[in-house]
Amino acid sequence: MKEAFSREVTIGEGGVVRIESPHLPTGAKAFVIVIVEDRAATPPPFSKLLGRSRPSFHSAAEVDDFIKKERDSWTSSPE
Repeated sequence: MKEAFSREVTIGEGGVVRIESPHLPTGAKAFVIVIVEDRAATPPPFSKLLGRSRPSFHSAAEVDDFIKKERDSWTSSPE
């Protein structure tokens, strides 16, 4: 029976990857797959996103109106 496990590791200098486990039998053959994290795909911190989107409301009155309509929709009975 084949056994599988995964570990998150840091790639060392020269591209060296080291995996240690007491569950790995000495002398056994193993198949290793290395999937490297795409650093460009890491999302930016939330603080960098603030203020980048187009505002949904242009005034406090629009916000109040939206909230009032939402609350009214919760209490209105379906026909």
